[in-house]
Amino acid sequence: MTKFLIFLFPALADMLLGMAFFVASVRIAESDASALAVTAVTAVWAVVYMIASQVISRLANPANCARLIVTGCAVLAASSILFVVFPTLNATYPIMMLLSVGTALFFTPFQVFMKAVDKGDDGALARSVGLYTFAWSSGMAAGPFIGAYIWNFFDWRACYFTSVVFCGIIAFGVLMLKHHAESEDGSDNQVSEDKNDSSSNADAVDYSKMPDLAWLGWICSGVGCLTVAVLRSYLPSSATVAGIPRADQGVLLFLLSASQALTGLALCRSGKWMYKALPTALFALCGVCALLVFGFTSSFYPLAAAALLYGMYSGSFFFYFVFHSLVHPEHSTKYIGVNESVVGLTAIIGPLLAGVLADGVSVPTPYLASAGLVFFALIFQAVIHGRLRTAL
Repeated sequence: MTKFLIFLFPALADMLLGMAFFVASVRIAESDASALAVTAVTAVWAVVYMIASQVISRLANPANCARLIVTGCAVLAASSILFVVFPTLNATYPIMMLLSVGTALFFTPFQVFMKAVDKGDDGALARSVGLYTFAWSSGMAAGPFIGAYIWNFFDWRACYFTSVVFCGIIAFGVLMLKHHAESEDGSDNQVSEDKNDSSSNADAVDYSKMPDLAWLGWICSGVGCLTVAVLRSYLPSSATVAGIPRADQGVLLFLLSASQALTGLALCRSGKWMYKALPTALFALCGVCALLVFGFTSSFYPLAAAALLYGMYSGSFFFYFVFHSLVHPEHSTKYIGVNESVVGLTAIIGPLLAGVLADGVSVPTPYLASAGLVFFALIFQAVIHGRLRTAL
């Protein structure tokens, strides 16, 4: 049971991040700024995150990951306080840069922490990746949702004070549980019991004999990361133009991430779907359909259905992305760094591209262009997996 408590930390960290993105983006959107000014919030965060993740991935190891995570919590708390101390919209962008350093100090070491806890039990990997996807996606779901209602009932500053509390909880919890990663075999008696209980899990597959598809994850899940960056960063702008209330915007982002979280949880008992063409193609098709709905309607209920559908797609590609980076032990630390750089790069390109297309072409264009990209990624991924089917 103790082992599962570690997944509370990414949930709280992404709740903080989701609130920060939501509050900053909506404040700028409601100031009648351009779509590019709104989406630039995410892009600015991503530039620093991409660089910081590469540096931290070279420093992180099981012995120091807890200290790095606690340091990240301190930086995240300081960023939250600065948003309140310097409330001007122009100050949002440099503070987002500091927030991105704290984010990198948390998420890159956390994946090392998670891997260390599972050391010696390859069968636990799919379960841990699924729980990790569920945890951080739940946090990202709750962040905008909670932020919207805290803002409505109190003030936007209350969102950041709440974030400081989250940072304290994470730091305290990591310090209490850090021995799981620092122990010689990355486990303790309780962890062993948890793993033995899951001995019948479908992820008892010997993944060491499977092909290394991290590169395919960087390409195809990278396209997914690009489109989710477009969707999350651009929705406050397009929804504001469409007259969708602030609280409903929070609900849409909540539904997307909640669906993503539940998909990740459902994939905990994965077997070999991550190596097959049909399941990956069906998930991608969900993404294509959802993005088309976002492009062609501004009514709340169709958008809510599309958010749920897109969450199924994003939950699958994030699972695929993390799984293939961790499954081969000799490359996992390096692959984690590449993963976070892909997330950072797409989070730069996606928001900027969305803002340029919306301002220069039309409001629906960012969603329709994203649907086209996912469709081409679907075809490419299906072809590669089809060529590997004889090996499975």
